[in-house]
Amino acid sequence: MTLKDFSEYLNIPVSSINSWERGVSIPRPNYLKLLADKNDISENWILYGDVEDYIQDLFVYLDLSAKVSEDKFFEIVAILQKSNFKVGDYNKFEEIAKQVIDNYDELIAEEEKTLLPYIKPERIASQFNFLKSTQVQQEYLPFLNDLLSEEKISANGPIILFLIDALSRTNDQTKPLFKRVLRDINWLVTNNILLLDKSEQSEEPKYYGVSDSKALDRLVQREWEVIEKEINERINNIASRLKSIVELNYEELKDSDRKTIW
Repeated sequence: MTLKDFSEYLNIPVSSINSWERGVSIPRPNYLKLLADKNDISENWILYGDVEDYIQDLFVYLDLSAKVSEDKFFEIVAILQKSNFKVGDYNKFEEIAKQVIDNYDELIAEEEKTLLPYIKPERIASQFNFLKSTQVQQEYLPFLNDLLSEEKISANGPIILFLIDALSRTNDQTKPLFKRVLRDINWLVTNNILLLDKSEQSEEPKYYGVSDSKALDRLVQREWEVIEKEINERINNIASRLKSIVELNYEELKDSDRKTIW
């Protein structure tokens, strides 16, 4: 298929598919599911390939190819192929790699040392352990990869940095309130409130903000009177929670010797 044919086959914009091909971004969860379903392949295969592909990528990423024999590589592959290994499960790979490669921890530590003080760009992820978390790779990076793509970073970057800055200084006791504020803002600033009843909203962060993807089949233009009533309710809730956050911060700081925001 041409890029245009594939776009029409999936009903996905050419620009999105092109960005996947170029490695600029990876498919969002809803697109990933569509790709898998329509082509009768697994989502994990799209992201990682088969077991051997995935282990080869990890050997390159961890700079193990020149330090570990091919026999060890194929032994790890064989063990994982015989188990219920889910491609993309880095923790399981590491568990088996440590069993097969006697000095695995030393080799990884050695690799980390070679990166400092001059960090190789293609290896920068190894400096941040949280990036090796399966949860981070599967839940957070797809969002960020899309939001910080070359064409979107100038608009999205400052907003994301404001949010990160706020989270770095928000008290733990106020974070549940802050989460609810952001949840309601999410609903207000997108088209969701115009097309969906609030009962469809997800309590947890999800693409499109809905609790069930089937809600996307129920999109309908709502009457302004109904929308306006919900808007006012949401704005009042946001205002109330923001005031509570400030009051909690005041109570914590008023009798404290520590007045700095840090």
